[in-house]
Amino acid sequence: MCIFAENNRIMSTVLVEIDVSRPAGVKLVQDIQHKRVVNFVPPTHIGANSHSHEKVWTRFEEKFNAHYGINHKFDI
Repeated sequence: MCIFAENNRIMSTVLVEIDVSRPAGVKLVQDIQHKRVVNFVPPTHIGANSHSHEKVWTRFEEKFNAHYGINHKFDI
C-alpha cells in the first residue's frame, strides 16, 4: 500500500511481527508506540473460525487426492 504525503513523496507501509515474549521485544514495542508516524495494531487472536489441525490436514488430503486423481491417506 502506498500513500502520498503532503510533499508528494511516496510512503511505504511495513507490517512487522514482534515477539513480545522476550524483554527486547517488549522494549521495542514500547519504543514504537510513542512514535508519531507509527500505527500500532495489537495482534488479533485466533477466533472461533479457526480450523483444527486435523481439519486442515483432512482438507489438504482431499485437495491432494483430487488434484492427482489418487486415493492416498496421510498418516497424521
